Amino acid sequence: MSVMKPKDLGKFIKGKKNPLLITGALCDEIDFPDAKRKLLDYAVDMAKKLKDQPIAACGNTVVGLKEKGSTHTKKMWVGEIVEYTRDPWIEPYIKERPDVLVFLGYTPHSMGWLCSMTKDIETVALGYQAVDQATHSLPDTVSFGEYRKNLEELVKAL
Repeated sequence: MSVMKPKDLGKFIKGKKNPLLITGALCDEIDFPDAKRKLLDYAVDMAKKLKDQPIAACGNTVVGLKEKGSTHTKKMWVGEIVEYTRDPWIEPYIKERPDVLVFLGYTPHSMGWLCSMTKDIETVALGYQAVDQATHSLPDTVSFGEYRKNLEELVKAL
């Protein structure tokens, strides 16, 4: 596992040919009142900066993503996505196998479990705590304010 500064992690993701952003239920729940934004807003920002790469919307995040103008999104099950990495890629929505899975909106424990179940693919955990099982992860933060600043720096680097 590699803990990376947000700027470096943003450059890493940007350098990938086919990243897949996977949004979890916490995207709808985590609020950053000082910025008047939700975690979901950062997912939309990431997709736009990545030239509208697809978003695998897990939980019920597809509703909020579409309301915020993200058109290249599809309701998917995170367990299926992880399973697709274990066999030849067969998901018709995303024609090519992703070269990295980017998890946003999951607890650190959940991201660790998901990352550990993938096969032959890099993973990025964008949470408020570093995730040992991920290939790359944001550093631990002491507050949601610091987490928000990390996300802003990452989006800026994309």
